[in-house]
Amino acid sequence: MHTCGVESTGTKPFGANSRIGFLMRNILFENLDDAALEDMSARFVVREHDRHQYILFQGMPPYALMIIQEGYVKIVKESGQGKEILVELLGPGDVIDAVAIIEGRPHLATACAMDRTTLLVLPRNEFLSIIEHNPKVAVQALIAVGDRLRHAYEVLQRLAARRIEPRIANVLLMLAGRAADDSAERVVLQMRLTRKDIADMVGAAPETTIRIMSRWEKAGIVVRDNNNYIAIEKVSQLRRIALEENVCESQEHCL
Repeated sequence: MHTCGVESTGTKPFGANSRIGFLMRNILFENLDDAALEDMSARFVVREHDRHQYILFQGMPPYALMIIQEGYVKIVKESGQGKEILVELLGPGDVIDAVAIIEGRPHLATACAMDRTTLLVLPRNEFLSIIEHNPKVAVQALIAVGDRLRHAYEVLQRLAARRIEPRIANVLLMLAGRAADDSAERVVLQMRLTRKDIADMVGAAPETTIRIMSRWEKAGIVVRDNNNYIAIEKVSQLRRIALEENVCESQEHCL
């Protein structure tokens, strides 16, 4: 069942200083000189999407390069039964489906905003022109594509667990990895993630997800903070759960 809306909340110009500062830290453009970066950045606009709104659909032709400035985006494919299968979780600085942008083939998956999301958008023909005149960008684009493919493969590996509990743990850990250093024991996920959102991402029934999350809350592994964000209080314990694919201490833990 789809939970996303269809329309973006609008497109607007993006301030030059903040645009250049953000893009110069992006892997695609970090090797450009100041003049090339300033010229290229002037072509971007901002598009904003509300929580649960679609950004693009599987099968659509690639019309623009989209870089996430703020927020998180889930990349999903639709199964033959009409269920969404999580392929990847993207956050600030990530490019949405760079492979399709470069190849010119239809998008292989659907992108949906998980929270209020801001994108930097550049028409595909302008991006291809930049690549043609800036070989450094072409090289960085190939590196970025390789990184994303490896990351997507890691996501699929993590979510291949038969049991629901390790799947939920892995999704929360992936989000935590984007919010804090790997050494952090407490991480607040900066998005309003409902239990149904989590259920949809791992392909579980909401009731099962509610039982697992409630048990973790009682154990002090996760809590809701004052902003209704999920705070992981015991990251190390969640990592152990993520590795418990073949360990079942009781029927309750074998969900």
